[in-house]
Amino acid sequence: IIFFFLTFFTHSYAETVSTDETLVSGEDDRKTITEDLTITSSGRIHCEDITSCIKANADNLTIINRGTISNDDTDGNDLDILIKANADALDIKIYNYGTIDVDGNSAIFVPNNEDNDGDGVGAYIYNSGKITAGRVFTIRYHNSDLTKIDNYGTITNTNNSGQTLLGHGDTNTTINNYSSGTISASNGKWAIHTTESGGDDFSTNTTINNWGTITAPKEPINLGISSTINNYGSI
Repeated sequence: IIFFFLTFFTHSYAETVSTDETLVSGEDDRKTITEDLTITSSGRIHCEDITSCIKANADNLTIINRGTISNDDTDGNDLDILIKANADALDIKIYNYGTIDVDGNSAIFVPNNEDNDGDGVGAYIYNSGKITAGRVFTIRYHNSDLTKIDNYGTITNTNNSGQTLLGHGDTNTTINNYSSGTISASNGKWAIHTTESGGDDFSTNTTINNWGTITAPKEPINLGISSTINNYGSI
């Protein structure tokens, strides 16, 4: 009975944001979460020049966005991240039904992550909304194991050197882009890139299943080692 009580109430104190919450550098700290977070359709979390807008700081957390997560990078350092969940937040689950829009280097940053609950999935990203970045990277999952991305919406990068999904040193990543999904680097280099810039640290055992559209002006996909593309859509 005690075990059931502890298990049932593990994340019972989840936070819900249903209004406009703005964090400003020099006035506010980043938003650090140790419980699940939900942003409703009327909610927004917006950061001004804060390096990590939302920082997950516990394992097995879930972030659900039905509203907006955004930032302004007015100081031009290009380092701003909207959602950060690395080795301090194993097995993060992110569900986006709204908008995640970063004026910086990563909308979602989940490196050095792995499966922590034995379900065969490490960091998990579901998108049926829009995830976009105006700098070099949109989603980074390098040096992680068992990352899974299910995309039914739009994941894009608008930078001239854009790399929309970036993995290197990661293993067993699965990317499913469904018929309604688009993964694009509209002005950039790669929609899916699997090696460190200027290096030889490749992704291994990546599986890409595409029923939708994957596009970039240079090379839509840079594939890693022992990896597979199953294409039923457009690349």
